[in-house]
Parts: sequence; structure tokens; C-alpha cells
Amino acid sequence: VPVHHSVVPPPRPLLPPPPPPAPSRGGGLLAGPLLLFCCPLIVLFLAAATIVLSLIPVYVEKSVPVV
Repeated sequence: VPVHHSVVPPPRPLLPPPPPPAPSRGGGLLAGPLLLFCCPLIVLFLAAATIVLSLIPVYVEKSVPVV
């Protein structure tokens, strides 16, 4: 009967530490005007969607004939 010896792999070398984060190049400054532009648009969109969705029953009542 052959004897199977467990094969132990050699130990892996330790991984080097990750590189430090890259210095900021001012890309975050673009987020200010972008947020100032997008937030009112999102609020207006939500208000318009609320008005449209609230008017659906009014139009459905007019278009569906009562049998």
C-alpha cells in the first residue's frame, strides 16, 4: 500500500505594504459647483414627479367611462 505524504507548499513571502495614497490634485474642488447645480435639480425633479403622480387619478377618472 503506497503511503501518501502531505505536500506542504513553501511559505509565501510577505507582501510589501501598499503604496501611500496619491496626493490630491484639486479634483475635489469640482464637487462644490457640481453639487450646487445638481441638488436643486434633484429637488425640482422630485417636486415635478410628485405633482405628476398626484394628478394621475384625476385623469384616470375622466378617461375611464363608468359602466
